[in-house]
Amino acid sequence: MALYARSDLTCVAVPEDRGGCGAAHTRPVTRGAPARLWKLDCPACCAALAGDPLWSGRVSEIPETPDEEAARVDYETRGAKERDYVQALALAKLANVAIPATLESALTGVRAHIPVEGMLECPQGHEVAPGQKFCGECGTPMRQRAAAASLPPDTAGQVPLEEMHVKKLQKMARDRGLDASGSKAVLIKRLRAA
Repeated sequence: MALYARSDLTCVAVPEDRGGCGAAHTRPVTRGAPARLWKLDCPACCAALAGDPLWSGRVSEIPETPDEEAARVDYETRGAKERDYVQALALAKLANVAIPATLESALTGVRAHIPVEGMLECPQGHEVAPGQKFCGECGTPMRQRAAAASLPPDTAGQVPLEEMHVKKLQKMARDRGLDASGSKAVLIKRLRAA
């Protein structure tokens, strides 16, 4: 019988008087890094460690470290929230209704005590609630857009026109009384000339 160690164990030595062989067993090292999987093949030590909560007889049942458990729980919690949000978006889209702000806040995890200044816009021009990591319409990551949207009003114009979505450029052109048709390059040229 072999046992598999929890990932934070690097060495074990079970004394002979406790049923082990008395020798120190260490986690293998590959290219300077500890191996992810440590299989202990010492029959005497395995028999002595059989009931130890830091060891398992199956790879699929290797115990988690506290950090691994916390990361898994966080991942599962966030995944469940995102799944619920996607389902609510899909149902709202099918029913052709808007998601109420109270439900959206609960689904997105935006805390009620933090003031929300309005919707963000993804690089493709879709509205996205603050706090979302990805656009609900196209899946585009929101990191860059969140940073641009968080600029104060007096520096908001410093976002390069090349980084803006066509819809944003069209809106800027209409707001300035300019023709809003044409490609992105044409819109940028028109806005710079104005």
